[in-house]
Amino acid sequence: MVLLFVGGFVQAVQWLLWVGIVVLAIAVIAWLMRSSAGRKKTSI
Repeated sequence: MVLLFVGGFVQAVQWLLWVGIVVLAIAVIAWLMRSSAGRKKTSI
């Protein structure tokens, strides 16, 4: 019972970690696109 709980907990942590990495990657890409677009607009 304890082993099953620990296994499920580890799986949940790994899944949350993976989701966090994906969200972080999307946020970084969006920020880079926005910052590059901002630079193009402000450049004379």
